[in-house]
Order: sequence, then C-alpha cells, then structure tokens
Amino acid sequence: MQTHCPEVKIYRGNAMITLEGPDNQVHSGATKLGDLMKKVAEKRMKLPTDLMVFIKSSDAISKYQAHFQQSLKKTVFLEAVSDLVLFSLSSGALDEAEAAIMRDLSVDTVKLQGAAAIPPGLDSVKEILIKTKDLVNSRRFRVDVSFIPGLTGTTEVRLVGYSENVNKLKEVLHDYQMNHIRTQETLNLSPELVDCFDKVLDLIGMKQTKVTLNASHFPCACVSISGPRCLVQESKATLSTALASLTSDTLILEGPGAQRYFQSDGKVSKELVESSCHVLITEQQKVDSPDVNTLPLTTSLNRPSLSITGGCCSMEVNTINLAIKLCSLIDEQVDVLVVPMINKKLTSTKIGADLLRKAGDAVRINFDQMAARCNVVPGDVLEVDGSRSLSCSKIYFIECLPWDGVRGQSVQALGNGLRKCLDLCVQQGWCSVAFPVIGPGRVLKYPLTEAIQVLNENIRQFGLSTSSGSLSNIHIVIKPDYPDSECYHEVYLSFSMTQGGQVTFRSLSSDLDDINMTVGGRVKLQLVFGNIINEKTDAIVNITDFTDFVTDSLCKDILNVAGPDVATILRNGTGGLDPGVVASAMLRGLNTAMSTTALHCLTNIRLVLININAFLVFKKQAMQLFPHKEIKTDLSFLQTSSTSQQQSIFNFLGLCKKNVDDAMKKLKDLYLTQCSTHTFTKEQLESLTQNNMKDLKQLVETVGLSIQWDQSGSLTVRGLEDRVRQMIQMIHTISNIRREMTVREEEEDLYTHVAWCIQQHSGNWEKLPKIAHRKLESSDVNEEILDARGIPWSVDLKRMEAKRRVTGQSAKLKRLNNLPDLTLPLYWDNMATGENLKVVTLQPSSPEYQTVEKAFKQTVTQTVMKIERLQNVHLLRAYQAQKKNMSDKNVHCGGAGEKLLYHGTAKNNCIPIMKNGFNRSFAGCNGTLYGDGTYFAVNASLSVGYSSPAHDGSRSMFVVRVLTGVYDAGHKSMKVPPPRSYQQPHDLYDSVVDQIHQPDLYVVFQDNQAYPDYLITFR
Repeated sequence: MQTHCPEVKIYRGNAMITLEGPDNQVHSGATKLGDLMKKVAEKRMKLPTDLMVFIKSSDAISKYQAHFQQSLKKTVFLEAVSDLVLFSLSSGALDEAEAAIMRDLSVDTVKLQGAAAIPPGLDSVKEILIKTKDLVNSRRFRVDVSFIPGLTGTTEVRLVGYSENVNKLKEVLHDYQMNHIRTQETLNLSPELVDCFDKVLDLIGMKQTKVTLNASHFPCACVSISGPRCLVQESKATLSTALASLTSDTLILEGPGAQRYFQSDGKVSKELVESSCHVLITEQQKVDSPDVNTLPLTTSLNRPSLSITGGCCSMEVNTINLAIKLCSLIDEQVDVLVVPMINKKLTSTKIGADLLRKAGDAVRINFDQMAARCNVVPGDVLEVDGSRSLSCSKIYFIECLPWDGVRGQSVQALGNGLRKCLDLCVQQGWCSVAFPVIGPGRVLKYPLTEAIQVLNENIRQFGLSTSSGSLSNIHIVIKPDYPDSECYHEVYLSFSMTQGGQVTFRSLSSDLDDINMTVGGRVKLQLVFGNIINEKTDAIVNITDFTDFVTDSLCKDILNVAGPDVATILRNGTGGLDPGVVASAMLRGLNTAMSTTALHCLTNIRLVLININAFLVFKKQAMQLFPHKEIKTDLSFLQTSSTSQQQSIFNFLGLCKKNVDDAMKKLKDLYLTQCSTHTFTKEQLESLTQNNMKDLKQLVETVGLSIQWDQSGSLTVRGLEDRVRQMIQMIHTISNIRREMTVREEEEDLYTHVAWCIQQHSGNWEKLPKIAHRKLESSDVNEEILDARGIPWSVDLKRMEAKRRVTGQSAKLKRLNNLPDLTLPLYWDNMATGENLKVVTLQPSSPEYQTVEKAFKQTVTQTVMKIERLQNVHLLRAYQAQKKNMSDKNVHCGGAGEKLLYHGTAKNNCIPIMKNGFNRSFAGCNGTLYGDGTYFAVNASLSVGYSSPAHDGSRSMFVVRVLTGVYDAGHKSMKVPPPRSYQQPHDLYDSVVDQIHQPDLYVVFQDNQAYPDYLITFR
C-alpha cells in the first residue's frame, strides 16, 4: 500500500480502516486494499477459558506476533477476543502458527487426595506450588496456578501457561505427593501369619525403615503398609513377591499337650529349631468338632504353598464350664460372688443379709467404704473385697430395681449389671464366679421365668463371645429349700438348650444329675430328679402324705384316673414319714427284692423325685447303701470330651522345602522324646466315682492328654511324661482315698447298724464311742477302752463284762443290732431276723424293772406282779416317724412333747395293743368326755379304774410313750383336735387335755402318736 499510494495515510479503528490522502490515491488504495482483504485467511482457535485469560493477561500475543514475523514466510496476525483468531495471507502459515500455539501452551488438572487434599497437607502443597510459580514468573508471566475444591476430601490443582512451565509445576507436585504425602495400602494374608508377622519379616529379611507394616485380623487378615507413596508401592510389590516364594507345611501331633509343651517347657527347643532351620513355626488354633477321631502322630503334606490372599479368622474354642449348684450362695468357693442390692444397702435383700450374718463386720466395713466413694444407678456394680470367712476374693453388688414389667427399667438394669459383672471378671483375671437367680424374691418380685430369662440371655451371650479370658467356671446357685421346685427345672433347661445349633458352654453339670446303679446284678436303678407324670414306663408307683389329695396336683392327676376306690384306700393311710426313713426303706427293699427274687422281665427301675430335698436325701442314702463299684460311672463322656481336641497342629513356613522338612522332623522327634504311655486296668478304675471322672476330665483337658479305651475296660493315657505321671498320681491318690473312705464308711455303717453299749450304775444303757466300738467289733481288747465320759474299762468279751481296774466296778456290755431302717432303743434286747414283736419279762432285780415300778407305785398301792418290755418294730417305726414330723412342725413351740403316761385296759385288749398299737376306733368304750380319741393318764391311779380285773383277779396297765405336742382343752363332740387358728383350719392341735393347766388326761387322735413301752400286771 505504501508503495502504490505513498501519500495515503492508513488509520485502524474498531473494526474499521480509514484511508486519508489525495482522492485518486485513496480510491486506488481502497481498491487495492479490497483485493488484499479478499486474499486474507482466518483461523479461530477455541481454547479453554483459563488459557484465554492467561493469553490476554500475559505478553503471549506480542510474543507470538514477533515470533511469527521472523519464523514464517507469511506474516500471521493474532487477535484475542472470545477465541484466539489468527490472520494471514497463507493458510499454511495459519496451520504452522496454530500448531506452535497448541504446542507451547497447555492447561492441566491434577487431583489431590488423602492428606494432600486437606489442611495441613493442602497448605504445604499451595506453599510449594506458589513459590515455584513466582520463581518461574520472576521475569515474565509464564504460568498460573489455581486450587479448586472438589468432593469431600479432594482438591483439584489447575495449571495454565506455557507447557514447559506447566510440566515443571506438575513435576514439583508429583514429587511432593510421592515423597512427602503419606499413604496406606493393604495386602491380604493368611490368618495364621497375622499374629507372627514380625517373625515373617525377619524370615524373609525385610526391614521396616521408611514404611510401617501393621498386620491385623480385622476387617480381614491383612497387612497395612503406610508411608510415602513411592515407598509404599515398592514395599507392597517386594513383600508380595517374598511371601509368594515361601514354602509351607503342616505337622499334626496327637493330643493337645504338644502345643502346651512347646508353649512352656519346650519353648526354647522350638525356637532353636526355628533358628537352626531358618523357618517359622506357628500353632494353629483348632475348632472343636464332634466328628474328629483320635489320630496317631502323623505329618500332613497336603499344603505345598502358602496362600497369601486371606479370609476371616478361625473360631476360638469355648472354655466356659457352667454348673448348676444346689447350695447357699455364701457357701460357694469361687473367686467372685454376685449379690443384688437396692438403694446401695447391704441388707436390702435376703442374700445380702445372709452374707452379713456369715461374714460379719468385715464385709460391712468393706461395703460401707466402697459405697461412700461412689454414686450408683440401677445397673451399676459395686465392687467389695471378700473376707476370710467367705471363700471368695470379690463380691459384686448389682444395684437393682423391683419388677416393673417386661419392658420396664428393672429388666434392663439387671441385664446391664450381669454383663458388667462378667466383663469385670475378665478384666480382673478371675477364673470363677457364682450367680444366684436374682429377682423372684419378696423384695424384687420378678416372675420366675423372667428372672431366669434375664440371667440366661446375658450369660449365654457372654459364653458365645470370644472374650471370656481367664473366666472358665460360672456357677448358678439355687437354694435347696427354694419355695418353687420348678426353679431348678427352668434353669437347667434354659441353659442346656443350644443356640442355633451352637453349643454355648464346654460343659454343663448339676448337683441333680441322674444317678445310675446296678442292683441285683442286672436291674438298672436310676435316681431321677423330675416329674413322674412325664414318665413313660409300664407302671407308676406314687407316694403321698395321705391327707391332701386336692391341692397335691400329682395325687389329683393319678386319682382322677384311678377312681374313687383308690382314693378311699389312700385316705385310710397314715403318711408323714421322714424322707430319710422313706429313702432307706425303699432302697433297702429294692435291693433285697432284686437280690432274692428272680425277675425275668424287669430291667429298669426309675425313682423319680420332684422335691429337691428328697432327691438329695435319696442320693445320699444310695451312696451309703450300695458299694461304690456297683454305681456304674459313665466313662464315655471322658473320651468324648477329649476326642474333639485330639490334635496339636503346627504350621511351618520356610524359604525352601528342605528347611521345612528338616524342621518338622526335629520338632516331632523333640515331642516324642518327652512323651510316655500308661495303661490303667479295669480293676484300677472300678473305685472311681462320677465326680472322680469329672476331675480326671478336667485334668485331661488342662494338661493336654489323649486317652483310649479298649474292649477289656482298660484306659490308655498318652501325652507328655510329667503330665501322664500327674494322672497316674491322681488315680492312685483317688484310689487310696477311696479305700480309706470305704473303710471309714464301713465303720460308720457298722456304727449305725451295730451299737455296743455299757450299762451305767443307774441301770441305763450308754452307747460307747466309735473308737471303743471299733475295738470291740474287731475283738481288739488287749488295752482298755474309754466310755463316753472318758472312763477306762478292761473288757471280757466272753462274759460280756467290763471292769474298772481302779475301783473294781463291773458293768454289763451289750451288742445291739439295729434294723436297716430303724435304730433300736438302747434298753431293748436284740431282735431276730424277721421278728416284729418281742415281749421281754423284766427281772425284779433289774434297775429297769425297779424304775418302772417306782413310778407306778407313786400313786397306787397295788402289788406289781410282772413288768414286760414290749419291742414292736412296726409300731416303733411309725411312732418315730410321727415324732420327727411333730418335732419339725413344733420346732418353735416345744417339739413333739413326748411323755410317759398310763393306759389301763382289760386283759383281752392287751395282745391286740401289743401287736397293733392303740386304735382310736374303739373310742367310747370307757367314755368320750374329751373327744373320740385314745386316753392316757399322767398318774397310774387314774388308769386303775379302767383296768378291768381278769378271772384270776390280775389287772393290766400300759406304760406308754405319748407325743402330746401342742394341746388344747378337749370337748365331748371332738372327732379331731381343734384348729390352732381359724385362719388356717387345717393346722390342728396335736392333742387335747382335760384341763390346760396341769392336765391329768391327754387324748390323741392319731394311733402312731402313742407307743406301748411296758405292760404292768398287778392286783
């Protein structure tokens, strides 16, 4: 334009070009300019907004304008509007300019994560990047940085500018994240490697330097690798490769004792094997399985390599033994007693009061001190130290609330307290704890089922957890005299049930477990605590008190089926027998019948007792009556308990197969040299009781022995030598103790059934002490014996006499044989086998005769012709049972009130009375002024008038032992004694009298309240 139109001036405006000059030149220039503009090419570059902002705010336009003028053949002009526009007469020049701009400028986004995306890490990133940007832009604006917050925990870094400078900042950012920002990654492991991971690192020679390795079972078996990102990635790859190259194998040794040995005495030897063979040996925790059989010492070679990708942890074996005890909580010998309380008061419950009575001020002082230090709310636990008088170390008092419904606060508070008690036992390392059934008393007033459910749920939940720690024994204590006999059944059934097929406790035992005996060589006799209406047998035999058939549901159920005839027969019975008398009579009767009678069909007899006290009495009698070898101990549970733990499993990990094989052989040989085997014969085991076998079971599980029975009944024990010696010593000790107990029991049994007596100067017979009794029974009388008062006597067994050497005084001796279920009075003579009645005529010179005569003649002047002692076994047995019943009934008001009274009668009535006792059915023969009962006089003179003379002029009068008990005034219309209280019409007086103060006559209405002791014949 300047060449063709030199005088024309060109002005550039907003989207306009103005030409100024001579007219002809302006028109020529305009034409020329129009032609040129038709030849100009345009290219629009749509760049990111951030980049356009950078171009406009920097010197990029002028820089590229100058650069393109020098480097391109055709000039390229740039204009930055919304887009970057390029102009040139050459399209080729436009392409070259566009490529140069795209190459030189860039926008990049880097996402920050983890610690770099949030303060303070983000602040450090900003500081480093801004410092680097300022350095780059020190001369010219080359690059820009911005930070854009993203989703939670992320931040984006936007870099804009010349590519070389953008890349430089990216390198700075990458370097910071790799070397300064810490990260964490995980690598899955086999569960058995987690607990010994530090040893695994030593084995593979990997050291923790700038990264941290932490192995854990949660959420699955893995190792977390934390540190700078670059080192974490490198360590993960190295560790994965090293673990994959390891060789593993498994050694299985018979019996759990192998693990226990290498955890204690053999620990150093195991470590030497590890170091010498360059291997790692771990013990595998085995899960109980009822299908596992006893295995020999074997090596398993079915694991050629170790799996690195792990799963979940293996289950732990439950170690809690639950026992249901029938006793008082305060008598339990455990580490911890659990006791309820209300309002932080020691004696707010009966258990607390019982505790105070036994422990005294010591427990009160401890309680008051702890209570003063803290405030408690329902569900809290107050810890109190035990005392010397209690067999416990700690007492946990649970703050309770009275029952307020299933969804009330009381249940929640009790549950919280129970859980806290169990957790405290674990935290403090206690091994045993005893709980009562908290709630169903007069204070808290829980329904029984609800109280048991709360206790069951919390103890069962604890048993199913893996956090039982040292706690291995939990006792549930029920008092034998608990008013609701169903309590035991409810507790036992609730804890014996499994949950989801999973056994909650290692063992469940009870003081009321069935007792199995063999009687007569083939009949199985079982003592069972239960309800007879649930029995499925050919016949049911029931007992009753013969008085209450309406409220006694069991009698009612049976009589509804049996009919009114049976009910009538039962109502004519006597009842009221002491459980001990009943147990002795029934067990001895069964034993005699089974031993003397051929029973071809009968194979099983079950004695079912619903009353706890009765069951315990029967159990005690059975243990005394039958030789221990006849009580068949169930030995199968001992083997069952050990078969689930027959294996000790060791995992070996090494750098090569040879190292692993060598280590396995060495460890196996080490164990075998420590083991021994011992066999106990059937005869050695016969003296063991069920309780002894439970002790052996605990020993087997504790020290880790394996056992095996053979067909002959022998027991072979295998395990570590010192552990086997423990069992040998235990069985020998038990056998020796059993022999000593048998001797003592035989002596005690003999002392019970045989009475050696010495006659005192007064004529009364006195039972000799046990030592003298043993000497006399074994005829060991070379030395003097001592009587009950410690007086020495020399003995002549042939003459059945004893003599004092100092005074020369002599005394008669007597050996009295008691009956199996009846202790004979000491003044009686021996009864022959099967003899029920014996009439002994007393010698007038005997002290016994003179005593009876003297009492008789205090009120009469008649001459005594004869005195006979009446020994009637049946009558005495019923009388003693009634005496025991009345003594218990009147324990707070004088007991049975036994008195020696007189009863005159006709001669022809004497023999029936001597054989069958007094019969109130004959009431009225001599008057019924004070009721229709049997009359007895305090003085013989009052009975003389009722002694009708015989044909020879003689008369008869009985000296009678009468149980008068608690009495009231009699009346002619009385058929039975009046009620003691009209609020309790069935609670009757025991007898009636002619006058309350100093009675002369007593009237009884039950025949077994009187026993005819002597018969006096006089005239």
